[in-house]
Amino acid sequence: MHARQLSLDPLVRYVIRREYMSRCMINARPTRLGIQSITEDHPCYTMKYLLEKPVNTFTKDQYLNLYQSVKDGFMKIEYIIDNKNNGTTYADEIKRSYTRDEYSDNVLEWNKIRAMCIDLMLNKFLYPKFQRELEEILLDESRQYVIKQCSTCLNNWIKIAPYRLSNDENVTSISDAGVRVLSIAYSTDPDDVSFAVILSSEGQVLDFIRLPNLMLRENYSADNRLKKNKDLDILRKFIKERVPDVICIGVESRDALYLRTCLDDMVTQLQHDEEHFQNLPEPIKVLLVDTELSKIYAQSRKGELDFRDYPTKLRQAISQGRRLQDPLLEFSQLFNYDKEILLIKYHPLQDLIDREQLLIALEQVFITRTNEVGVDLNRCIAYLHTSNVLQFVCGLGPRKATHLIKYFKQNNSKLENRTFLVVNYNMGKCVFSNCAGFIKINTDAMKESQSYIEILDSTRIHPEAYDWARKMAVDALDIEESSEMEPSAALEEIFEHSERLKDLDLDAFAVELKNTMYGDQSITLYDIRSELTHRYKDIRVRYEPPSEVDLFHFITKETPATFHLGKLIQCQVFDFARKKPTPQQREAAQPEKDELTGMLKCPLCHTERFHNVKEAWNHFDSENRCKGTPIGVRVRLDNGCTGFIKLRDLSDSSITNPLERVKLHQVIYARIIYINIKQFSVDLTSKSSDLRDDNERWRPIKDAYYDRALETEDLAEAEKEKQLKQAAKERSYIKRVIAHPSFMNINYTECERLLSTKDLGDAIIRPSSKASDHLTITWKLVDGVLHNIDVIEKSKTNQFSLGKRLLIIDPRTQETEEFEDLDEILARYIKPMANTVSDIITHKYYCNLSQPLPSATPSGSATPAQTTTTTTTTTTTSGPPPLSTEAQRILNNRLIEDKRRNPTRIRYYITISREYPTKFLLSYMPVRKPIHEYFTVTPNGIRFRSKMFPTLTETLNWFKIHYNDNVIAPSPMRTSTTTNIRTTQPPLPPPLPSSSSTTTNAMSMNSTPTAVTTPMVPSGFSQPPPPMPTSGFSLPPPTAAAAVAASTIPQGPPTSMVTSGFSQPPPALGTMPPVLPPPPQMMMPPANFFAYFQQYQQQQQQQQQMY
Repeated sequence: MHARQLSLDPLVRYVIRREYMSRCMINARPTRLGIQSITEDHPCYTMKYLLEKPVNTFTKDQYLNLYQSVKDGFMKIEYIIDNKNNGTTYADEIKRSYTRDEYSDNVLEWNKIRAMCIDLMLNKFLYPKFQRELEEILLDESRQYVIKQCSTCLNNWIKIAPYRLSNDENVTSISDAGVRVLSIAYSTDPDDVSFAVILSSEGQVLDFIRLPNLMLRENYSADNRLKKNKDLDILRKFIKERVPDVICIGVESRDALYLRTCLDDMVTQLQHDEEHFQNLPEPIKVLLVDTELSKIYAQSRKGELDFRDYPTKLRQAISQGRRLQDPLLEFSQLFNYDKEILLIKYHPLQDLIDREQLLIALEQVFITRTNEVGVDLNRCIAYLHTSNVLQFVCGLGPRKATHLIKYFKQNNSKLENRTFLVVNYNMGKCVFSNCAGFIKINTDAMKESQSYIEILDSTRIHPEAYDWARKMAVDALDIEESSEMEPSAALEEIFEHSERLKDLDLDAFAVELKNTMYGDQSITLYDIRSELTHRYKDIRVRYEPPSEVDLFHFITKETPATFHLGKLIQCQVFDFARKKPTPQQREAAQPEKDELTGMLKCPLCHTERFHNVKEAWNHFDSENRCKGTPIGVRVRLDNGCTGFIKLRDLSDSSITNPLERVKLHQVIYARIIYINIKQFSVDLTSKSSDLRDDNERWRPIKDAYYDRALETEDLAEAEKEKQLKQAAKERSYIKRVIAHPSFMNINYTECERLLSTKDLGDAIIRPSSKASDHLTITWKLVDGVLHNIDVIEKSKTNQFSLGKRLLIIDPRTQETEEFEDLDEILARYIKPMANTVSDIITHKYYCNLSQPLPSATPSGSATPAQTTTTTTTTTTTSGPPPLSTEAQRILNNRLIEDKRRNPTRIRYYITISREYPTKFLLSYMPVRKPIHEYFTVTPNGIRFRSKMFPTLTETLNWFKIHYNDNVIAPSPMRTSTTTNIRTTQPPLPPPLPSSSSTTTNAMSMNSTPTAVTTPMVPSGFSQPPPPMPTSGFSLPPPTAAAAVAASTIPQGPPTSMVTSGFSQPPPALGTMPPVLPPPPQMMMPPANFFAYFQQYQQQQQQQQQMY
C-alpha cells in the first residue's frame, strides 16, 4: 500500500519520470530467427546487437525499424536505466534519501521495509508505465520523421513547374497555353502493345496510335526488323502530322535509351526534310520521364472512370504527358475518395504509419502548393481533369469544390469576377475571405464580356487590399487626384511599366496605414508590389530534364539505400573479357602441354584443343582465332546493370584462367566496389575475403553502441550448437538387440569406416535414425560408394526387438516388397545387386575415373599428339548431372579422340555414379556429341530406358541395336556448354547373314573397347550392311560406273552376326534358335534394300516365337 501511495504522488512521479526519460538505455539482441534473417540488407543490421544505447541517441527512423523487428520476432529489446559498470543504481540513490542513517535494530528493520517499498514502487508501478510512455514517444518521433519524409518526397514532385519552351522567360500562370505533348508508353514484354498519344496544351487527348511491334528486337530476325521499321514509320508520320512541342517516353528499362536515340534521329531528319519543322520556335526535344505515377493512375479506379474504353498502356501514356504538362494537377488526380494517393511509394516504412495521419500530411502539402500557385476556376469548369485541385483551395474542400463546379456547369456560366461568388453564388463571408485570393481569373480572356472586369482578380492580391494596390499604382504613375484617369487604367499601365513601382516608399506607406489603425501591413505591401510586377508568377522550380542519377533510378528502380558500395549481390556470368594479343605476343607464344590429358593449349587464351603442334601454330598465326588473354568476367545483375570482375578480384588466389573459378551462366555472389551511373555498370569483387568482409570494409557501419562481444558469443554458441546437432544426428538411433552376424549398433560414420576394409558387396545392418521401427542396410558397391536401404519393421513385440515382417519400398515405383527375415533380404535383395555390380565393374569397358582410361591404340598407350582435350557439348539424356566437371571432361575427350581416330566406329564406356549409388552411366559418341545415359542396378536386374534386363550382357546387346532410338527422358539436362536432346534417327537395320558365318571379327580379339570397321553406308541408313552372299547367283557384268564406284569402296573384314558399329556379337540368351538360312538369293536394287531388311527381321522374330 505504501509503495502504491508513493507511486501516485505527483511530485514523485514527475521527478522519477524525468530521470527515467534521461537515463533510460536499450539493450537489443536478435532471436534465433533474427540471427539468420537480419543480414546486411536488413535495416536493423547496424543495431543487431546493442548494449546500453541511450534512448536520446535514436535518430530518424531507427527506433521504428527496431520496433518492427521486435514485432516480426527478429529482435528482443530491454529497457534499463542503470549502467552495469556503475556500482550503484538509481534505486540506491532514492533509498539513501528515504532511509535513516541509524544502526538500531528497529531502524534497520524499518529501513529494510522502506527499501522494499522503493523497489516495489519502481519495478511494479512506475517503471512499466514510464516504459510504455517512452515507447510511444520514440515511436511517435520515428513515425513523424517518416511522415515528414513522405511529405518532402511528394513536395519535391509537385514543386516542379509545367514544362515550358526555352524561350518562355517571363512565365506566368494566367494566360500560358502550355505545350502539346506526344507521350509514348511501352512494355518490357515485346508481345505487349505500345501506344503513342498526342495531348493538347490543356491535356485533352487529340489522337493516338497503336505500335504493337515497337519494342521488337530487330537483330533477332529479318521479320522483326521489318515489323519494327513499319511501326517507326507510322510513328514518324504521326509526328509529322501532329507536330508536338515535346516528346516524352516512359522509362521501363534500358530500352528507353535506345528508343530516345531513334526518336532523336527521327526528329532531326524531319527538321531537315520538312519546311514547317524548320520554322518551329525550337527543336522538338525527346525526354525520358518516370512511370511510377502513370502506372498507378492507369490501373486506378479514377483512370478507369476517365478513360473507360482505353487500354491500360494508353491510360499510362496519357498520365505521363499530363504530368509533364503540370505535375500538381496530375498528382491531385489520385487524391480522391478512394485515397489512391497512398498507393504511391514515398518511403520504405510508410506502411507502418497510420493511413489517416499520412493522408493529412499529404493533404497539407497539396494545400500549400495549390494556394501558392492558384487555381483558375474557369479552367476547372472547362476541363474536368484539372478540377480535382480546387478542393485544396483555402476555405473550400472536396464537397464545396464539387458543388462549386456543379453550379457553374449547370448554369453554363463562367466566373468573370471574384465578387460573383458572393453576389450570385451566395458564398459565405468567411469562406470567401479564405479563398478569394487564391482563385484567379484570366481577365485578358474576359475583355469582350459586358460585365465589370476587375483586373486585380488576375493577381494574388486579396479583395480587401484592392484599394491599396490602386493607390500604389496611382502613386507610381504620379497621377494627380484631380485627374480623370480611372484606377483600372492606371493598373493596366502599371502592369506594362512595372519598373515604376520601385520608386515607391512602401515603408512610409506602411507607417501611414499603421497610424490609421490597419496594423503593420509592411509585408502585405511588398507582396502587392511583387504581384503588380508579375501577376501570378509561377514560383515553382523550372522543369529540368532528368539527370544521370534520375535516369539510373528510373531504369533500375534502385535507390542509394538499396544499391550502394559494398552491397552483396547475386549476378550471372555471361561473358569473359579478353585482351587481344599483339603480333609480337603471338610470335613469342609457345604451346603448353596439359599433363593430365596430354594435349597442347594456348598460353594466351588457354584454349585446350590442339592434338599436335601444327594445330597450335595455326592458332597462333591466325589473327582472329586467339581471343587473347583473359582480363576479367562480365556479369549481369537482376536490375539490368552489367558488372565487371577483374581477374585480380575474382579470387584470393592467383589465377590466369577465369574458367577455373566460374563458368558461363553461373550465378555467383559479389560485392559492389564502384558504380558507374552513366554506363549502368558496376565493378565487383568476388574474393572470398571480400565476401566475408571480416574487417568490415564494405559492410554498413555499425552503431556506436554495438555489442560485438555478445555477437561473438552468439556466433560461437550457434556454431557449437550446429556441431552438437550434427553429432546428435549421427548418433540419433536407439540401440537394438538383434542377433545377426551383420548387425551392429553403430552410426553411418563408423559403418563407412568398417566397410572401407571389407570386400565389394559386403553389407552392415544398423539402427536407423528415422525411428525405432526402421533399420538401415548399408552395402558396398565399390570403394567409396555405399548404398543405404531403408527397412520398415512390422509386427514388433517391443521397440528393441526385430519385427516379424520386414518391408522395403521401391523409391521409384513406391511398390512394397515383404521379407521374413534379414537373411532373406541379404540373399534375395542385396546379393543379386552385388552380383550385377560385380559383372559391371569387371567388364572390359568399365572405367574407373580415378585411374587412367583404357588406351584406344592397338599398343595400349596413346602418344601425346594423339590425346585430345577438346571440350565439347555433352548430352545427358536423363537424370541428374552425371559426372564431375573434370571426370566428364576426361571421358568426353577420350570419346572424341576415339571418334577422331576411327570415325566409323562407335565406342562406349561404363562408369559408376558416386553421387547416386546403384546408378551407372553408359557413355558413347554416335556422331559428334558425347552422350551419357543412366542405367540402374536393381534386385531384378538392370533398368535401362524404362526397360528391365536380367544381365548386363542383354542390356548391352539391346543397346547396340537400339542405341539410336528416341530416348525417353524426364527433362533435358544442362550440359557443359548448352542443353541438347538426342535427335531422332531411324533404328539400325538387322545385319544380313554372311556367307561365312564362322568368320571371327578381327576387332573383337582386341582387349581395347573398339568397334568393327564398316564399309560405305548406303543412302538412308545409319550403318552399312555386311556384304551380300553371292554363292548360287548369276550376276550380270558390272557397268563402268559400277566398277569405278566399287573401286572406291573401302574393303573391311568379313562380318558375322555382329550389330553394325560394335566390336562384339550379341551373346546367346540360354539356348538360342538356329540361325535362319539366308532368303532366296536375288539381285536387289537399292530401292528394295530396306524392304529386304524388314522382311528378314520379321522372319527372325517369327522363328524365335516358334522356338
